[in-house]
Amino acid sequence: MSQKFTIQYRQLKTEGLWDGVDLKAMLIDVLGRQRRGQVVADNAKLRIIDIDQDQSFVILNKLSDPETWGGPVFAGQIIHLQEGSDVHAVMQSLEEDTAEFVLQSLNVGEQARVLKGALYFAVVGNHVGMIEGQQVRGRTLERYLTALFQGVEELDPGQAIILNGSFTTGDGKELSESSELIVSAVPNRGANVPAGVERAAQVIEREAARAREEGATVFDVLRTLGWGQEAIESLRAEVPDDGWIEGFFRVFIK
Repeated sequence: MSQKFTIQYRQLKTEGLWDGVDLKAMLIDVLGRQRRGQVVADNAKLRIIDIDQDQSFVILNKLSDPETWGGPVFAGQIIHLQEGSDVHAVMQSLEEDTAEFVLQSLNVGEQARVLKGALYFAVVGNHVGMIEGQQVRGRTLERYLTALFQGVEELDPGQAIILNGSFTTGDGKELSESSELIVSAVPNRGANVPAGVERAAQVIEREAARAREEGATVFDVLRTLGWGQEAIESLRAEVPDDGWIEGFFRVFIK
């Protein structure tokens, strides 16, 4: 049976925390500290937390290469191990004709811990992307990070890491659960566009997008969306010297 995974986007809820809080920077700082004479990032044993106090351990297991931590992204894997060493399984072939399949208890050893599930995540500032299964969800990551930061007194009692499932705009306004954004890119213009046409085009842009966007061009957006340089240059070649290319990109948030 194939496992089902979902890709989720979350944003750190900064309300109740301090100004300038940065989840990625906090996580890297804690991993760089020493406990019991060892750097936390170097020893997974130091990252084991029994968040339910029932011997089912949650571990920040795999980490992205520390040499990349100075870049925009930190990534990791959370695993949840459940108590007990017995696994129940059907040992018969499912192609066998039988009145019933017999469940057998298999002991994987006293030192073993059964994997309940895993979650993969990436952090950019206060933004978190997750690949979660049916057993380990985003709530587990929230509780783990809360316990991790409280354990080193980065969070006070009562403070918590909450990863919101909603988007906010630049002014902090929360978007509805299902929203549509229109991103207007700056047009890529030909070399000989008359000044009058340029001014008229700016007016059209303002009316169409309700605010003139500054920064990334259409080609920049296409590059971000995965277009190769060859495809972009091919499109660029089709723009006449007295013309331009512009685009409006719709982003659906559901």
